[in-house]
This record gives sequence, C-alpha cells and structure tokens, in this order.
Amino acid sequence: MRTRVLDKLALQDASEAEIEQQVLSNYIRLMNSFFEQKEQIQKDRFVEVKYEDLIADPMKHIQHIYETLQIPGFETAMPEMMKYLTRQSEYKTNIYSIDERIVQHVNKNWKFTLDRWRYTPPK
Repeated sequence: MRTRVLDKLALQDASEAEIEQQVLSNYIRLMNSFFEQKEQIQKDRFVEVKYEDLIADPMKHIQHIYETLQIPGFETAMPEMMKYLTRQSEYKTNIYSIDERIVQHVNKNWKFTLDRWRYTPPK
C-alpha cells in the first residue's frame, strides 16, 4: 500500500528498503506512544478485544464492549446483531501464507506488541 501511495504522491524516490525501514520505525513509535498513552484513557472510554475472541463468541464480546463503554441499548440492538451474525455464518476467515522473512521482521522489530497482547507469532 505504501509503495502505491508513494508512486502517486512522493516528491522523491524511495527504495523498497527505505520504505520498509520507515514502516518498521513508524509502527514502533506509534505502538510505544499508544502503550504509554493508553493508561491515561478512562476505563469507560476504551476497550480492547482480541480478534480471535470476537470471532469465537461475538455476542459475548459485543455485550462486553457495550457494558465497558456504557453504551445504552444493547438489548434493543441485539436482535439485529443476531440477524447480521446469522447472515455471516458461512463466512470463512482468509488464510494467509506468511513469508518467513516477514515473520522474522515482526519477531525482531515488533515482538514487544505480540508479547504485550500475548499473541503467538506464526510459525
């Protein structure tokens, strides 16, 4: 994505290695800043849900989001959400093959986020 955008908007050329280094360092800065500032967010204004947990039991986690953020109307919205989930019941999550080089880059540069969220890196 970054390469496609730069092709149209960049004022100078950048090599793939330079772009990759920018992405790596930007993510590190972004996530470090997020983790620092996250603690300042009021508990009723922020909720994190692991994707795998949401997929495994969507209504449980949506209810948790409503309760944590003190959003009214869960009971009223639930029938429509259930209809939506029924329509999506055949959906299958995409399965990707991740290049070993990418896995190594993630482990080397972004492992702190995987550890923080207790994600297991792909093998």
